[in-house]
Amino acid sequence: IRLKDNGAPFEFTASLHFEPAPQGKTEFHIEVEANLNLVMRAMMGSKIQEALDKAVDTLSNSIV
Repeated sequence: IRLKDNGAPFEFTASLHFEPAPQGKTEFHIEVEANLNLVMRAMMGSKIQEALDKAVDTLSNSIV
């Protein structure tokens, strides 16, 4: 699954990759690329990282 910005203040793409794993499970990873200028990186970089970390934690905790 690939997501791309749609009028966001900065250009980004997010890709979700799903792979079959043993015992009927699924492994996944998320790749996010963002094109931030220095000002945006200074203002928003840590907030974006925190949001991504929280999303990953929520996904991993909700999967049994």
